[in-house]
Amino acid sequence: EVLRCFARDLMRGVSVEVLHRDGSTTSSTIKLDKSAASVSIFDDQQVPVEGLPESVEMSSIRQVCSALETRNVELPNRLFVDDCCACLVLTSGPAITMRFDAPSTQEYFARCFRDIHMAALEPVPIVKPMSQVARPGRATVPPVFSAS
Repeated sequence: EVLRCFARDLMRGVSVEVLHRDGSTTSSTIKLDKSAASVSIFDDQQVPVEGLPESVEMSSIRQVCSALETRNVELPNRLFVDDCCACLVLTSGPAITMRFDAPSTQEYFARCFRDIHMAALEPVPIVKPMSQVARPGRATVPPVFSAS
């Protein structure tokens, strides 16, 4: 339920502060597209944030890092990263560092976004309808449970 609420909020847009190389921030919104295949980050004027791609495919996100995990990632804005920051490490290009209002908010965002990211990368299993699984004229109850 928590993840479903987070995904719904992310599709509507979540307010974040994008942390730049020089330590300055831009009030921004990160938004998940309806197919959960990409996110976009734009400023208050609905313009992509300077220095960031207009859209980031989930497949191009190598890692989602919480504040603690960012210590293991090389970041150009390392001096300005604190316990309120989370980042999206991309397969190419600079990592996207976001600052939140509290460490707990950052942790919530990182955990939920990581789950959505992993789900977006997993192939969707093909499930056959039960009518195609059961063969007509054959018992669908396993023999162990059949009456003798």
